[in-house]
Amino acid sequence: MEKKRILVMVTEGPTDQEFYKKVIEFTKNQTKCLRFNFDEIKHMCAAGIGNMHKKNAC
Repeated sequence: MEKKRILVMVTEGPTDQEFYKKVIEFTKNQTKCLRFNFDEIKHMCAAGIGNMHKKNAC
């Protein structure tokens, strides 16, 4: 069975979430490095630094 490479990005708010989506997409397009060759990228928003215990709050 082949292992999947998954990147999980947890951000503080929805604005940060959109910013890091663009950063990851730009990086993937600019480099052919295998470090950015993920099978799946999950974005989760904590809706503030104190809400890390909530799932996908945004």
